[in-house]
Amino acid sequence: MPVWKANPEGNYQSVVDSNKLFDFVELLKDTENVWIVGFEVAQDICNTLLQQLAYLFMDSGMPLRLVIDRTAYWEFRLFCFSPLI
Repeated sequence: MPVWKANPEGNYQSVVDSNKLFDFVELLKDTENVWIVGFEVAQDICNTLLQQLAYLFMDSGMPLRLVIDRTAYWEFRLFCFSPLI
């Protein structure tokens, strides 16, 4: 992003399909209440999602346990989960 900001008209085809991606990312960064986290490898994404799920479901450990254990039909059980059950 810093390189693009310094030269927005440059050729970045080796990095992105379209320079419009940089405009989109900049728009997201400038928008309030948009959650943006940088990452280097896919594991960084997984770790961040686990932290966010833990925060989201901190009242009940069951949804997080479903994601971590990934037992049969865990996806359906997660999205059908209700704290009132």
